[in-house]
Amino acid sequence: MGEQPHCGFPEKNYSMNLERLTRKGYRVLVVEQIETPEQLEIRRKEMGSKDKVCYCLTEQLLSVVKREICAMVTQGTLMEGESLFTNPDTSYLLSIAEHFQNPEVPGKGGGVIGLCVVDVSTSKFMVGQFEDDLERHWLCSILSELRPVEVIKPSNALSPETERVIKNSTRNPLVNNLLPFDEFWDAERTINEIRKYYSSLEHYPAAQNGCTSADNAGNGPVDLPDVLTELVNAGVDGSYALSALGGCLFYLRQAFLDEKLLKCAKFERLPCSGFFNNLQKPYMILDAAALENLEILENNRSGGLSGYFLVLTILLLF
Repeated sequence: MGEQPHCGFPEKNYSMNLERLTRKGYRVLVVEQIETPEQLEIRRKEMGSKDKVCYCLTEQLLSVVKREICAMVTQGTLMEGESLFTNPDTSYLLSIAEHFQNPEVPGKGGGVIGLCVVDVSTSKFMVGQFEDDLERHWLCSILSELRPVEVIKPSNALSPETERVIKNSTRNPLVNNLLPFDEFWDAERTINEIRKYYSSLEHYPAAQNGCTSADNAGNGPVDLPDVLTELVNAGVDGSYALSALGGCLFYLRQAFLDEKLLKCAKFERLPCSGFFNNLQKPYMILDAAALENLEILENNRSGGLSGYFLVLTILLLF
């Protein structure tokens, strides 16, 4: 711990306190003991016999048993707690990538948005990309509907319009800025990392996880979920969605959750994918302004559920 302020509490209160801290927006690192006193004694004897080891360093290393960070928990990566069972709202983790056009060019200014939305409690990944206009109306609608508690984005790589929408259409989420390419992966590295993981599994149930053999798709010897195979085959039309997935996977790796979630991950298409094709469907799509002004999903007074449209409709029906 060093000079960092910290506190301790009984292990029986771990879940309760962890949930309280994450709900307040803190990033919690869980540190556990990985060495027994007996192992410490053996290490003392081994290191004490080495002449070249600095005395001060030796004293510091041999004074306590080893401890390591075993988890990083945030509101978007919380997987245990009473509110997960009592709160109907899903705590979404959202990753966003973008290719934007110059707004000074006549007729331009829109862009392509790639999104990856994750529910860590169910290991569900929703991935997709779509074209949006200069005002980012469709992105506004998605953020207003999902209300992600945590956002992952490449540092200094999004347009001012998209940054504004993220700020105005969310409820103060925890924002994580990752370095482009090194941390927020591009599409190629994302697929390589996923293939590397799946190839390490001895008995990966391809048929049960919605996978098509990548041999048949021409993408290598490792099976990929159907949704990812479609995005790979789409080329540039799926590259930003895959990049958003890559940023999300890197972040989950820092939280020691990437392998745990990928092992039983369920990949789905984001409903917004190919949004402009949805305009031809025989029903109306409500945008962010309609959802908010009509209080469809929450009331405008407190952002809560009291008196909002769906509750009133259910009460009238019964």
